Amino acid sequence: MTRRDGDRWSEPKPLPPAVNALGTLHQQVSVDAAGNLYFGCDSPKGNGDMDLYVSKYLDGEFRAPVNLGSPLNGPGAEYAPFIAPDGSYLVFSRQSDLWVGFRGPDGAWSEPVKLGPEVNSPAMELCPLVTPDGKYLFFVSSRGGESHAYWVRAEVISRARR
Repeated sequence: MTRRDGDRWSEPKPLPPAVNALGTLHQQVSVDAAGNLYFGCDSPKGNGDMDLYVSKYLDGEFRAPVNLGSPLNGPGAEYAPFIAPDGSYLVFSRQSDLWVGFRGPDGAWSEPVKLGPEVNSPAMELCPLVTPDGKYLFFVSSRGGESHAYWVRAEVISRARR
């Protein structure tokens, strides 16, 4: 990680051991407005092949990652998350498609919903990212046998809310 100080960046340094020691592969880190890290990881303590985790940022430190559990994580692989800045939704890859879970008023996550054909194809979709203005969802797809970036209006996320 690196920190911005005015118009300069600090020297990069590894995240704390509590974060880096969890599994051998961390895939796509996303940060909410509170500084909490969301990522996919292959920890042997997980529910499946890869699971989604959060490392809370409290009192200037990243805490030990916590598995986001069910219903977001299942027996397969969940990875490459994007957390909304306000933490209200999480877009991630599952079964080679992009899914979204919504956080309820009680803080619990909803059952994830697969995004529709505007996003998902028979190919693999991953690495979601919503632009800072909240208007567009960018992602990578291997359509046609090659990986390329695609984008759609981020309204596909709000339309998925049930």
